[in-house]
Amino acid sequence: MKLARLVFGSVILSFALSALPAAADSVSWKSITAFPRKHPFNAPLHDFAKRAAQYSNNEIKINYVGGPDVTPVDQQMKAVARGVIDVYYGPMSYFLGEIPEIQAFNGSNLHAMEVRSTGGLALMNEQVRRRLNSELLGYYGSGYTFYVYLTEKPKFDADGAPDFNGMKIRGVAIYREFLKRFGGSAVPIHVAEMYSGLERGIVKGAAWIGPGVTNFGWDKFLKYRITPAYWQGDIIIASNKPKWDKLSTAHKRAITRAAIESEIWAHALFAKMSADEKVKLKKRGMVDIDLKGKAAEIYLDAAYDIGVWQALAKNKIPAELIEDFQAKLFRK
Repeated sequence: MKLARLVFGSVILSFALSALPAAADSVSWKSITAFPRKHPFNAPLHDFAKRAAQYSNNEIKINYVGGPDVTPVDQQMKAVARGVIDVYYGPMSYFLGEIPEIQAFNGSNLHAMEVRSTGGLALMNEQVRRRLNSELLGYYGSGYTFYVYLTEKPKFDADGAPDFNGMKIRGVAIYREFLKRFGGSAVPIHVAEMYSGLERGIVKGAAWIGPGVTNFGWDKFLKYRITPAYWQGDIIIASNKPKWDKLSTAHKRAITRAAIESEIWAHALFAKMSADEKVKLKKRGMVDIDLKGKAAEIYLDAAYDIGVWQALAKNKIPAELIEDFQAKLFRK
């Protein structure tokens, strides 16, 4: 009921925002994604752009220019910060070196609307402004969770927790401490290179989201999935801050309305994609290794306490800021 009220309140707010008069000047922004052009996870950006145009009487045009084929992923936020590109959409885990605070999003278990209502989005936006010269427009990390997928059945320790000793597992920097707890090592491989990485045996698994495995044919190699699931995503939409600051009040409100409504839309999309993927994986022979009791507790403690909150402390994030993120992003 609480979530329903939040969603209803956000929709009412979006309608209130739409009642404002549009500005006279048109806006044309270029957007880029961390995902390849045809990746289904790009859908929320296109939905956001369509709504921004609609709610500004077509005065705001956010034109998609491409993905990693246009600008390498690790350079995309820099391009936004410099104003070469206006809008970035994708995971922020690629930029952990530039903004270590972003990992707090992975520790969230709240709907995107709750992340807004608690002040979690605003708190993260303070870091995005300070670190990246950008404006955080929306959070698209809810609706899906994460798993560890493996090419072979793992060993287990005396408590029943998985033993990844000596295993190289695809994972960007945010997974490092979590996988290390069980003896594994995170190997950063971009999505486009994952199939060959599995085929050649460079990695023996992947720390990855619920959906997306079958889209790339990775299930040809990945045969085991460890549960329970952990974390939420860190996909965001951000714009160049100076260009955001120059927008009229009406245009800012049109974009905010578009972000609110596209977050709700994206949550439902990702939840459906996750459910559909689970069915596909089962039909294709994926075996779930269900950790129970003490083993599940150890696994989740490693994911959240070690993998997120302690990792933030290791990155020298002030304790009071970590506590603030926990209070705004995680419900016990």
